[in-house]
Amino acid sequence: MRKFTVAVLATLVAAAASAANARDDEPSWEAVKEFASSYMQQASKQKLSDRETANSLASSIWWSEKLQLLCPSYFYVNARRARYDYLLRQGTWNMMFGPGKTATSILNEAARRRNENFNNVVGAAKGAWCEEVKAFGIKTFGWGPLFEAD
Repeated sequence: MRKFTVAVLATLVAAAASAANARDDEPSWEAVKEFASSYMQQASKQKLSDRETANSLASSIWWSEKLQLLCPSYFYVNARRARYDYLLRQGTWNMMFGPGKTATSILNEAARRRNENFNNVVGAAKGAWCEEVKAFGIKTFGWGPLFEAD
């Protein structure tokens, strides 16, 4: 009984520490599920295949990464909102496709194509590239709030 009590207390302490360390800019599991459900509904309305849906989601994750890493050099990006959106997309990927071989190859292929496109842009043109990604993200993903101050 003593070992059981110690195990339960250790679990409770770990859970409390985890809750205390949770960031308020990270989406909850429910938010990820809701986002994933909405994402799948949109893909279904557009009559996208599973592979096209995966490709689109993988590309949006890649664009979101670049938006957070590179584009703040050219214009304001609300880091908290951008991170939240990125984590929603990453959580959706993990929920929908997980770490399987096919899913990983789709993610790698999307990243390769996007990196190839990105690497062909040089110097001052990176700012223009960021502006294009911003306009595309606002139109396609509703990223307008990512460029507004809190």
